[in-house]
Amino acid sequence: MANEKYIAIDEKVCETATNFSRLFFHSFDAKRGALIQMFTLDNPTFVFNGLPYQGYDNIKQFLHDHPVTDHFINVLDGHQIDFDMGYTEPIHMVCNGRVRSGKCIKPFTSTFLLIKEDGLHRAKAVQLRYLY
Repeated sequence: MANEKYIAIDEKVCETATNFSRLFFHSFDAKRGALIQMFTLDNPTFVFNGLPYQGYDNIKQFLHDHPVTDHFINVLDGHQIDFDMGYTEPIHMVCNGRVRSGKCIKPFTSTFLLIKEDGLHRAKAVQLRYLY
């Protein structure tokens, strides 16, 4: 593949990752009810601090029960997965930053598997960890 094609793909992936992460964390912090729509309907997985939540309803319940937060992203990286996983245009995305919950501020790390569904990228799997 020509170098220009890789550059074009990378630019598209980075734009998608940037837009998705902004919307995801804005929704996580301010519009939790809307956040569930960013997950695929095909049995998504959300892992928070090592605890797995499998399926749409379990993730929705976690989001409902989770305390109010405010996330700040410091590092964002996204890469197209260029082998056949059985999904359309899969992207591996990593976000790191800090999260405020009440008066406590902690660093966080997150990893996403995004897949294209109905013309939009949605989260198939999300890992989110608040550090110490």
